[in-house]
Amino acid sequence: MAVAVVQHVVQPGVQFRFYVLLVISVKFSTHEPSILSAEIGGSTGIPPEVEIRFPEPHESPENPPPGYCCAFEIFFSACGLSFLLPELIVKMMFELGFALPQMCPNFVQTVLCLQTLGEEFDYQLSLADFLQVYTVKTGRAKGTLYVSPLSGLKVFDDLPEKDEKWRKSYFFFPVNELTFGHRASSYVSKWTSKIDHFERGLLCPTFAEFFSRFCSQGQIAWDSFSCERIRASTARLGRRSLVCSDPVSVSEMNYREERACRIAEKEAKKHMAAALAEGKARIPIKTPSSSSVPEVSGTSAPPTRSSELAPKKTSAEVSSQQTDSSKKRKEPETASSSREKGLARTGPSGDERSRSSSKDRGPSSERRSKEAPPPKDSGDSSGRNLPKEQRPFARVPLHPQPT
Repeated sequence: MAVAVVQHVVQPGVQFRFYVLLVISVKFSTHEPSILSAEIGGSTGIPPEVEIRFPEPHESPENPPPGYCCAFEIFFSACGLSFLLPELIVKMMFELGFALPQMCPNFVQTVLCLQTLGEEFDYQLSLADFLQVYTVKTGRAKGTLYVSPLSGLKVFDDLPEKDEKWRKSYFFFPVNELTFGHRASSYVSKWTSKIDHFERGLLCPTFAEFFSRFCSQGQIAWDSFSCERIRASTARLGRRSLVCSDPVSVSEMNYREERACRIAEKEAKKHMAAALAEGKARIPIKTPSSSSVPEVSGTSAPPTRSSELAPKKTSAEVSSQQTDSSKKRKEPETASSSREKGLARTGPSGDERSRSSSKDRGPSSERRSKEAPPPKDSGDSSGRNLPKEQRPFARVPLHPQPT
């Protein structure tokens, strides 16, 4: 696209300068042309008085027309962004030095959801407050930014998975009082590869108190933050008098005072994490819809029909089934125990000899060994009437001994 545009320029000098400008404007990543070419749907909530300009083939989110700002449609249709742009987002872009299209959708919605929670509990979230809970980082895609929660302070779970289709739907809107309000001079148009440093200071006790309150008592489920809820809260911000936090700076503190404040901040964040865990425990656990449906041979049936067709068993039937099953389990144990009791009658010595003889003679000899011994005075040369103590060794010679 850049080459086609350059061919329309005749003067060589202008051609060179224009070519360099195009290279700089797309230095972060290659952007596909926007698929938006008609009016944006009503789901975005953009008022009709705001001018919407659709990009030309050679325009991208990195090089908007002069006096215009770029935004992705998903910011308004799914994240709850609205005009006027929230003061928190405008100040965040100005203080950290990044452009609006550099924000990922989850970044935008996280800021708006946390601001909504604060407003619903009469508190106005500041940039310093937000940075006490989240950190702004650069994404894998060059030029993109996302937020990462600090340890134990991840407010929102179940965020949407990564989806790159939203990058194909973007538009331009003018920077004026209808979009930026009195902060139009804070507009940042240039993309950045590294965000500016912002001194967040120490944790304000007021914010720690309100954070624990709206996280433990408010609705913090991610899917509960609809666009209507976020936009209604954003509209109320300019009409209400809310509680704000006082920034705590350590520049005028000595070592002992700063150390004491750091210890107090650490304890306050522990209470914040505990309140957040309490609030998350109230969120119902999501289960798949198919988990309540019984599966039979790979097929599923509605739970109402299965409950109607299945006959209800009485307590007597259940107890009889348990008795039968216990008997079946005890049958092999009873048989083995009877054999052990029969062998125990012959005494410990007889038991050992019967086991040793059963290995050599088999089951028949084991039964014969249990018979009563004949009288001692009735001898027999064949050895059949020998005493029981001598019978196993005299009857079955395994190896004949030489005489």
